[in-house]
Amino acid sequence: MDETTKVIIATLSGFVIAFFAEPVKSYFANRAKLHYLRIALHKELLNNYLALSSLQIKDKSSSRMYEYMSRHGLRTECYRNALQNELHLFYQLEEANRLNFLQGETINSLLNLSSDLKSMFGIVPLKDENDVFNATSQDFQRIVCTWYHYKLLDPKILKKIAVNRQYKEIMEKGKAYAEKSKHEAQ
Repeated sequence: MDETTKVIIATLSGFVIAFFAEPVKSYFANRAKLHYLRIALHKELLNNYLALSSLQIKDKSSSRMYEYMSRHGLRTECYRNALQNELHLFYQLEEANRLNFLQGETINSLLNLSSDLKSMFGIVPLKDENDVFNATSQDFQRIVCTWYHYKLLDPKILKKIAVNRQYKEIMEKGKAYAEKSKHEAQ
């Protein structure tokens, strides 16, 4: 083979490699972003679960505690950022609709509870606000545990981000809720 043929073959092979390298690079970059987005969203979900599980309003002395907790304890920044800036990635997640329900609807309803109740009903007794907060909070916790148990949310990610005690507690509660709902269905 003469030198000209070698140069042509080398040039063509370099072009082919470069042509296919960019899509492969984009594919792996997209997968990495998706992985980190998923972990961040699960961390935010875990934070909200832990915040709500540590707060149950029982009396009037803590009647406005949920407002403080909602403003300072519950997080939705990652979720909102994903919807605003990473929408194409967010909807590639298998659990996107579930995260929309938990973070978008349930947590937002807790964040806006006081103003929503007042706009709908005028002056609402504190007891009613507390009851609505507690019921919504308990529903959120039950759904999170159950969805991790049924693997509708990825328990492998939960195991990575949670302390071992927290992971076991969530999975055990999920199993208990699942068994309870089976018994109630029968």
